[in-house]
Amino acid sequence: MNIRELIETQSKKDPGKVFLYFDDQEITYEAFDHNINRAANLFLDLGIKKGDRVCFLLPNCPEFLYGWLGLAKIGAILVPINTNYKTEETRYIINHSEASTILVHSSLKQVIESIRSETPSLRNFLLLGADARNGCYRLFDEGMRNASPRLRATEVSEEDLCEIMYTSGTTGPSKGVMMPHQYWIINGYGYSHPMDVHPQDRLFTCLPFFHANAQGYSTMGALTAGASLIVVERFSATKFWDQIRHDKATVFNFIGAILTILSKQPESE
Repeated sequence: MNIRELIETQSKKDPGKVFLYFDDQEITYEAFDHNINRAANLFLDLGIKKGDRVCFLLPNCPEFLYGWLGLAKIGAILVPINTNYKTEETRYIINHSEASTILVHSSLKQVIESIRSETPSLRNFLLLGADARNGCYRLFDEGMRNASPRLRATEVSEEDLCEIMYTSGTTGPSKGVMMPHQYWIINGYGYSHPMDVHPQDRLFTCLPFFHANAQGYSTMGALTAGASLIVVERFSATKFWDQIRHDKATVFNFIGAILTILSKQPESE
């Protein structure tokens, strides 16, 4: 199975069920699939084709998921960039991956502006979160609104490359880890099955989408189980339990010291 097949199969099972909770948005499986198709069609209109690499420099937001999975549906390749990276690391990843396109949030645009003349492979610049056109950038959310929610048939195999995720580079330059469609499918089922995730569950993530945990376990885990996904932009110790209660989360993933930090918070009702 490839990612397109998984998404479209799950969206047909219960199209009106909410898949994604983000801030005050509740996005059903059907709407989620349609938004992915809109992103895919926008990429196609830009001339992005199977095998092309597209960098994302985005905080957690629904558009990250639409773009990532939209690229997957047409056989293109996501290259996520850590939003904490500055110019040197960002330039390295863009050039090393030979990305043709970048999607950047307006709050991070200055990083790209600082290195644009040093990234010769980039030909398409997409901007999210801005109110007006700016230079060479095309507005991603506007492009999605104008795109069709229907997507033509595509030739994508489970063995096709879906993503190149760069390591933290602790022993030298970051290495690009090559992840095919089947990697993410296995991640999803390898999480949802042994964790006994059911369709009525709601998986909460405060971890960044540029990291494998939020993508492979929370997102793909929810999709493979036919469950729901709750996304917040970042971890907040003071807001965490209120967020869990507000959206009625039943499962969450953590890394590092998150549990220790939460345990040190003052008691509350």
